[in-house]
Amino acid sequence: MSTDFRFTNPVSEDHFRRVLPKVGMTEHQPQTHAAKNKFCITDGENYVWVYVSKFDNTVSFSAFSMQAVTGGAMLDLIANELNTTALCEHDEGFFGD
Repeated sequence: MSTDFRFTNPVSEDHFRRVLPKVGMTEHQPQTHAAKNKFCITDGENYVWVYVSKFDNTVSFSAFSMQAVTGGAMLDLIANELNTTALCEHDEGFFGD
């Protein structure tokens, strides 16, 4: 089972990748091993899958199983650096309501 996340403000893939080192995260799986529009980030213990929209080059996320809790915390750190907020699919406003 997975939990999906998104930022309240659109964030481009390039901007997102530049922030990772600032918050102590890295790309776990090189792009060559994953689909062109998907990669995995880690803080060394936890991970989140990142999906890049082919329409507007913005990012969204999925965390699987128990990673949803720690993945949300990881995304909160990144969101803070980007001056936005991370929402999970269970949060009010995730679907724009």
